[in-house]
Amino acid sequence: MVAQSSYQQALTPDGLLGRMNATARFIAWTGIPLGGLLGGALGSSFGATGTLWVGAAGTTLSSLPVLLSPL
Repeated sequence: MVAQSSYQQALTPDGLLGRMNATARFIAWTGIPLGGLLGGALGSSFGATGTLWVGAAGTTLSSLPVLLSPL
């Protein structure tokens, strides 16, 4: 998080730093209530164990784009 913020602030012109920080926070924090809603729906459908397995699979699959990229 620190490295990302430092990189963003280094590339952003001084006059746009406030807008950039507000936009980055809005995008990052939008996922929190959506994740809570999705977790509650999954918990109601699959129970706690099933929801944890879905979360573990999602976390594992989220790393695939990075692992398969040419970087």
